[in-house]
Amino acid sequence: MKPSSRLCPQCQRPLISNEMYCSWCSTYSPEARPNTTRSFPPPPPQYTDFPGQSRPPTNLMDGFPGEKILPESRPVRKKLNRLLLAGGTLGVCLLLIMASFSLGKYLGANETPGTRAAHPGSAATPTQATPIQATPTPTTPTQATPTQAAPLSMAPTVLPTASLSSPQLPLKISCVKCDYPQLSVTLNRIDSDVPAQSTRWVFSFLNNSSSPRSPSYSQIYLTDQNGTNYRGQGQVANGQSFAIAGGQSLHQTSVFAVLPASGTEYTLTLQMYAGSVAYNVYQTENFTFA
Repeated sequence: MKPSSRLCPQCQRPLISNEMYCSWCSTYSPEARPNTTRSFPPPPPQYTDFPGQSRPPTNLMDGFPGEKILPESRPVRKKLNRLLLAGGTLGVCLLLIMASFSLGKYLGANETPGTRAAHPGSAATPTQATPIQATPTPTTPTQATPTQAAPLSMAPTVLPTASLSSPQLPLKISCVKCDYPQLSVTLNRIDSDVPAQSTRWVFSFLNNSSSPRSPSYSQIYLTDQNGTNYRGQGQVANGQSFAIAGGQSLHQTSVFAVLPASGTEYTLTLQMYAGSVAYNVYQTENFTFA
């Protein structure tokens, strides 16, 4: 290739023959333009707007010869269509909801209690329950046979009799100071209640007169060898009273909270009122247990 004497006007490097652009800096060199008989279209005319003169419309953009101006896209219609579609869908949904609510309200108003109990929470077509008439069946009344409950045996608990060395029972206790001597006292027996650690003394009272009396106990107690007193409890106790008719014999029990040991001696003291003013003092008796 024949070297050229032309230089790039930008970087001052030598250009190849007929090279229109520099291979180093890509600068256009007008001197490298080849001679040709082809004519290029003239540049577009430059319009100068004068006052009151309108520029003729054209489809070509300024500065870009031969390029058409595309019409602007109009998304307004698409947006409007979307809004209309959304509004229509929402309206249909509201209509369906209102129709369902009206139908449920109608069915609830016409639903009977029987169908409501059979189908709780169902919105199906209400069904009317057919009443069933029960045919009464005549029955012969049966008379219940009264049954007599067997009486429970309430037998008193039998306690073992305490063993005495002296005196022998039954023992009639004499009255040493009596305003009413017609009331006699007898000690029938002494029972030992080992689980309760006590003894039960059973007395019998006899009214030898023809008039009734209401005796009351003033003093009744046991005294051991050490001088410890054990007061009577139960029917025969201090302050207790009872009614006895003329010629009647009555049994009374006194409980002493002591279980006598073998060979131990106890002294019984008994004093009582035989009426409103009559006062009887009975003989103190000594008891020795075997």
